[in-house]
Amino acid sequence: MDRLIRLHKRLDRGPSGALQITRGKELNKNIAEQTIELALAMPPIMLDRLLRMVRLGLQPTSEDLQELNRMWAEKAHASTESYDAIAGELIDYQHKILRSASAFWAAPWMIPAAIAQASLRHAPGAMERMAAKGLAPIHSRVVANAQRLDQADKTDK
Repeated sequence: MDRLIRLHKRLDRGPSGALQITRGKELNKNIAEQTIELALAMPPIMLDRLLRMVRLGLQPTSEDLQELNRMWAEKAHASTESYDAIAGELIDYQHKILRSASAFWAAPWMIPAAIAQASLRHAPGAMERMAAKGLAPIHSRVVANAQRLDQADKTDK
């Protein structure tokens, strides 16, 4: 019972007594900035690559084939890195929940409540970290491609 009281006191509670869920403002800003940069960088990249594919027709050059192979490889690597980052954050989230509930193994009837409270307490931060870490590899590849294709366009002109 003392453990439950200590856990209850450690929970962040707002003025109304409800659980206070705090989010990292910097993390939210980072996700928003990355999303906006993706929205601005993707259309020119897609246009460049679609025009390249249309122009290729049935006779692609070796340079065009290299660019297309690079495009597919980058997408596969970014997706894999993104999935790995999300999975890692999900595992961390689950460990936090289990650590919070582990204090109640002596009183098994309290475990569901402890898990529910820990889930509510840790979920917002975990979801934000999953979004930020899952978006980071994709964002870095898209921005790098936009810069590379922009430089290639400048040298072609």
